[in-house]
Amino acid sequence: MPTPLASWAVSYATVPRGGWHIYAPTFWLERGLPFADLGYGEQLDRFATAGKGDWVKVFQDYCEMLESLVVCKFSLYANLRGPDFADMIRLATGWDVELKELLQIGERIINLKRLLLNRLGITRKDDTLPERLLKMPHAEGGAEGKLPDLDTMLTDYYRARGWDEEGRPTAEKLAELGIE
Repeated sequence: MPTPLASWAVSYATVPRGGWHIYAPTFWLERGLPFADLGYGEQLDRFATAGKGDWVKVFQDYCEMLESLVVCKFSLYANLRGPDFADMIRLATGWDVELKELLQIGERIINLKRLLLNRLGITRKDDTLPERLLKMPHAEGGAEGKLPDLDTMLTDYYRARGWDEEGRPTAEKLAELGIE
């Protein structure tokens, strides 16, 4: 549930196929699973808004890369990380790739999917969650009174992605990724 885990709200709202809990389980970092290879070695505050758009972008790219390799995300619990996947590709194919290149592959895939969704009319208005998750805080427990600030985090996410305010990839971003 994305209410007590702020990053998951953005991840859920921007999944290309609708809310999908394992698309990019960004909450792993909020629960203490580090990703130092991505520049996130410390646990993030699960309620904080700041930095969550950037984190979701990076981790979605990472997870999309894993999907393209047909690697189960649960392998991350075994402390397999980006350099390990780059080594696996090198050993299997002889290609000398770095994590940065693998992340760009994930980013390219996400942007291609977004272009298709934009063509079908999907924009910021669709990158949302059910109203109860945005306006009805928990009455008790560790997340009592907390709600995700999805609008702010979406703005940060779009900026990190190089998309416009409506969630469309910019010409500059497409050129950077080699997408015509």
